Amino acid sequence: MKIFRKSYLNLSASSQVIINSDQLFVSREFIGPGKKASAPHYHKELDEHIFVLTGTVEAIEGEISVTLNAGDSVYFRAGSGKLHYVENRSDSDAEFLLIRKAQAEADVVY
Repeated sequence: MKIFRKSYLNLSASSQVIINSDQLFVSREFIGPGKKASAPHYHKELDEHIFVLTGTVEAIEGEISVTLNAGDSVYFRAGSGKLHYVENRSDSDAEFLLIRKAQAEADVVY
């Protein structure tokens, strides 16, 4: 068993890994105004889930853009071939949880 205490999290980081096991990966992502959480990409074999904790972000997949607010969630389906990313187009900070299975580097396509 591994316990993660809030006091150990570096909340000023842009990304904080919360869980990284053989089966599950969860990170807390912080995005400042006008920033993207990652380069556009897709996954060959695993779904990627986003749950917004604070602020407002845009979830972009291919040509589709959806506004997500605190409490909203979305997932990007594996193998779609459509590049996706999350962007903060607001003038305030935002944070979200990224949830997926643990991945091999070969699963990500940029």
